[in-house]
Amino acid sequence: MFNVYLDDWRSGPRNTYNEPDPDWDQWIICRHVDQVKYLLELGLVHKLSLDHDLGTNTITGELNPDGSALVKWMIEENKWPKGEITIHSENYTAAKNMKADLDRFRPR
Repeated sequence: MFNVYLDDWRSGPRNTYNEPDPDWDQWIICRHVDQVKYLLELGLVHKLSLDHDLGTNTITGELNPDGSALVKWMIEENKWPKGEITIHSENYTAAKNMKADLDRFRPR
């Protein structure tokens, strides 16, 4: 079981004082939605922390799938982490929408 941190540039979870999480070594950092999908499909995700904006593809210049795309996939495929889901995105509107979708569709 893994704790998964989806982010395109941050180096890992931080606490409320913006210091590295003391349990950072228990997290896998994923830079792309497909990496998280793979781990969810295998049932290997305990905690999940999501960013929304995940940058651009360096080859094509197109935007990478974002955190909202992952949330929509999780809902459609009914693939969920075993533990909590947090959103650490600085994109307030997108984070709010992701949280609303998770609150509405995640099984209790």
